Amino acid sequence: MAVVIIGNFDGVHTGHQRLVAAAKELAAETGEELYALTFEPHPRNFLPGKEGVSLITPYLLKRKILLENGADRVFAIRFDASFSQLSAAEFLSYLKRKFCCRFLVCGENSHFGKGGAVSSLQLCPIAAEMGITVRLVSVGEDAVSSSRIRNFLSEGDMEAAAGLLGRPYAVYAPVVTGNRIGRTIGFPTVNQPFDPGLLVPPFGVYVSLLHFADRSYPAVSNIGVKPTVGNCPDPLLETHVLGMDISGFVFRENLQVDLFRMLRREKKFSSLEELKAQIAFDSELAQKYFYSNECFS
Repeated sequence: MAVVIIGNFDGVHTGHQRLVAAAKELAAETGEELYALTFEPHPRNFLPGKEGVSLITPYLLKRKILLENGADRVFAIRFDASFSQLSAAEFLSYLKRKFCCRFLVCGENSHFGKGGAVSSLQLCPIAAEMGITVRLVSVGEDAVSSSRIRNFLSEGDMEAAAGLLGRPYAVYAPVVTGNRIGRTIGFPTVNQPFDPGLLVPPFGVYVSLLHFADRSYPAVSNIGVKPTVGNCPDPLLETHVLGMDISGFVFRENLQVDLFRMLRREKKFSSLEELKAQIAFDSELAQKYFYSNECFS
């Protein structure tokens, strides 16, 4: 048997975290495992007539954060045509059969079934008939939402986004080989692509923190298409670790890079020397940011 939470959990923001915390407490009281269920793809990117969304977090990062916040297991439910047609009762039956759901913990403003026809309050008696207890949690949906976070990120306001996320916005992606121009001017970078469908913050330079092998490294990152050295077809995150040679690092897995503050917009420089001077200046600004924040000292 299990305690189940279900949602898109895009960003796994502070509202989601309150839901996870309430479910984790219930799981501890009852001795059940906590299962977090999410949808792939996001329903708004599947259902006709719905405006699609650019995602804040790829599935692997979402899973990582949910596990770190207390979920015992995370499952991705394929949201397809047949699943979208399930009634609320059929959905509960699915949870009971597939996940041995004993408790369902959900937000007070959640809706279930085809077209979101059944509110979380209306769901309670339906669930009770199936032996499932529904616990309603206030998760502050009016103040905290994935949509508000997307707006902040689209504006490059990393601090405001972090306030709603409860942590810095992060890129979580594999490392790809670049053209190695950064090495020739003294600023080697770790290069990561953005998955299709992900929100890409404004092109520009950011104060960042790279996580690798259980350590965190102050850094400066650029999001963009490298206009000075020839545009690349798709946006790339290029991260230079401050004061450290990373040439010996071997990156076999996805890396997480946190973005704290936008320093400037991306621009095209007239020469590599001008680009080199600007990166040096950006690196100094990033160093000052870390020196002025006690949590990084």
